[in-house]
Amino acid sequence: PFKPRGGGGGERVLWCAVQATLEAKPTASIVIYTGDAVSKKVILDKAEARFGLRVEASRVRLVRLRCRAVVEPRFYPAFTLLGQSLGTVVLALEALCKLVPEVFIDTMGCAFTYPVARLVFGCNVACYTHYPTIS
Repeated sequence: PFKPRGGGGGERVLWCAVQATLEAKPTASIVIYTGDAVSKKVILDKAEARFGLRVEASRVRLVRLRCRAVVEPRFYPAFTLLGQSLGTVVLALEALCKLVPEVFIDTMGCAFTYPVARLVFGCNVACYTHYPTIS
């Protein structure tokens, strides 16, 4: 799942999806793209504490994103939504250049990333949009 920023309305959905996928597909592994500078253990422990969801750590891989700042509103004093939306494209390119998943799932509402994942990298795309970037 594409979740460059922790927190938000889609976080519980993210972890429920991770848990459900791992239960339904015994050979599946999950990749989570994140800009958070904390360990996988900290992230998984937080998910368990907040949502009561335990996932098998050995089947979850974190891919660190260094360009997360490109989606921060402070960089776009004018045309903020446009800047952030284009920033998600840069972030998606970084994420997908590091690892291309079979299915790209967005839980942040970053719709500008869908064509990048599908058309450029050939991923199947799914999403849960709790709060879209642009509505």
